[in-house]
Amino acid sequence: MLSAIVKQHQAAQVEVRKENERLKLEAVDAAQTVTKTLVCSLNTGVAKVFNTQKQLEGEVKLLQGNLVKYTKLSNQWITMIDGFNQALKEIGDVENWAQRIESDMHTIVEGLDYVHKATIDTQLGADAEADAQ
Repeated sequence: MLSAIVKQHQAAQVEVRKENERLKLEAVDAAQTVTKTLVCSLNTGVAKVFNTQKQLEGEVKLLQGNLVKYTKLSNQWITMIDGFNQALKEIGDVENWAQRIESDMHTIVEGLDYVHKATIDTQLGADAEADAQ
């Protein structure tokens, strides 16, 4: 009888060990499933962040290229505007020069008219004296 109880106890222990082993394997499988799910979830988020970062870097490069292009264009415009302003100044200088020449010519004409009138008056006076004599 005692040996039957011992055998029964050992058989029960074997069954408990088998059940514990089965439960242990189920727990390990469940833990692996949870771990895989969490890793996949994290990887999805990380992948989205990585892709977004790559897109942003591409856009930054594009913007930098556009900035360089527009900076060069702006510098060309500034150079053209400076040239235009210089040309306007030169036109103003030419206009001023022409006005001074015109003024000088009027002065010369007035002087010549004065001299001509004086010469005519002198000749008329000399002719009048010659006629009077």
